[in-house]
Amino acid sequence: MKILLKNIIEKAKSLNDENYYNDVVGQGTIVKDYLEISQENYLALVKKYNPNIKDPIVYNESKCCSKVKQMPSLMQQINNAVGAAGRVVGNITYGEKIKATEEEIASRRNICENCPFLDTVRNKCSKCGCFYKLKITLATEHCPENKW
Repeated sequence: MKILLKNIIEKAKSLNDENYYNDVVGQGTIVKDYLEISQENYLALVKKYNPNIKDPIVYNESKCCSKVKQMPSLMQQINNAVGAAGRVVGNITYGEKIKATEEEIASRRNICENCPFLDTVRNKCSKCGCFYKLKITLATEHCPENKW
């Protein structure tokens, strides 16, 4: 997930804690003007600095680069992933391509990254629950909204 550095600085000032900034930044990687941090590390920091927050993901949605979106049920996501794996195996079996062309991947990436259903905190599509960066590379797959 991504957190804007200016939000980390503001939080450090509001807490009046000299160690907060270094503690948070030490849990991730700075890329341009934001911190890339794993959800596990993020949740540990929220627990440490905001122990009364019941749902830290929702709590931080206004401070993150995008709003966390509702995903399909876990069972539906599993069903979608198994279906995708089956289509890949089917294409391998029949000697058909499994990897999209670089042009298709670039086009799909552009569409997904500008789609309102993309959850950029989790890097997943909120319609099908896929990890879009993987799905866009598979020739066997399509957008659940028929955008590609």
